[in-house]
Amino acid sequence: MFRLHAEALLRAAVGDPDGPEIVVLRPRGVIGAGDTGLVPRLLRVHERVGVPLLRGGRGLVDLTAVENVAHAVRLAVEVPGAAGLAFNVTNGDPRPFVDLLDQLLAGLGLDPRHRSLPARPVAALAGALEAVCAVLPGHPEPPVTRYTVSTITHSQTLDITRARSVLGYAPQVSLDDALASYAGARG
Repeated sequence: MFRLHAEALLRAAVGDPDGPEIVVLRPRGVIGAGDTGLVPRLLRVHERVGVPLLRGGRGLVDLTAVENVAHAVRLAVEVPGAAGLAFNVTNGDPRPFVDLLDQLLAGLGLDPRHRSLPARPVAALAGALEAVCAVLPGHPEPPVTRYTVSTITHSQTLDITRARSVLGYAPQVSLDDALASYAGARG
């Protein structure tokens, strides 16, 4: 929601003749060096209680190697005709959450610790935790959010056809290589 609002603000600025020329990139689930969000959060949950599998972990997840995001940024700057357009950027290789999780854990030498939980009660709990954390001093990050529950419960893939056709985008680093590289850097 915030991203769409930010895009709307940028598009309004483009209407101004003195405004910036923009290209919007929408990477999904960035993984790689410097990741302080996605994988570290999963690993903390894995260590503490085991990663919850909602709906069996079969929801498709679309990740993007950080190197592929950088490649898309370069293309967006260099390719004529990109200005004013929005591009989804992923590895174009969506896979079930549980498969990605198990591959990452194996690369890190960790045994999977899954916890099968019902999605609706977990989503309700996440909403309650968000509300509590919003009123606590310092507004700490909730241990689980509705966004996280949605991400690992439902298939969420992005169509990268426009990035491929307009920018000439093609992932440079495979998802398998990105997961192995991340695991190797932490190991």
